[in-house]
Amino acid sequence: MKKTILTGIIFSALLYTLTLSSEIMKLRVKVTNIESDKGKVMVALYNSKESYENGKSEPYRYASLEIQKGESNWEVDSLPAGEYAIKLYHDENDNQKMDKNIVGIPKESYGFSNNAPARFGPPSFKDAAFQVDKEETIQVIKIN
Repeated sequence: MKKTILTGIIFSALLYTLTLSSEIMKLRVKVTNIESDKGKVMVALYNSKESYENGKSEPYRYASLEIQKGESNWEVDSLPAGEYAIKLYHDENDNQKMDKNIVGIPKESYGFSNNAPARFGPPSFKDAAFQVDKEETIQVIKIN
């Protein structure tokens, strides 16, 4: 009887561990169409509509990417399954901020997940959102 209970507990623990590990995913982001290899690509990954649309919220993950031959790549490991959105820009002068003109229009190139178009501001979370629901998800973002 004790052996059966112990076997059941071990089996349940193993099943629980396998279930958890199957929900950990990888995201690969490829940024293309970068006009020069100067500076960095600043990329922010958001895991909620609220954080994406609130300009003062911290992203879920972020990175500063090197540029080689007009492209940048970013791999995010250990990502829980869910809905995400990406904002990024080419910080060509490497001052760690998005430069804008006097009326607030960006002077540096930018992009969003799903290549969602920006019209009078960033696209909505709904337009930029994508699912991370398999072992590896790939987003290719063409910078504008």
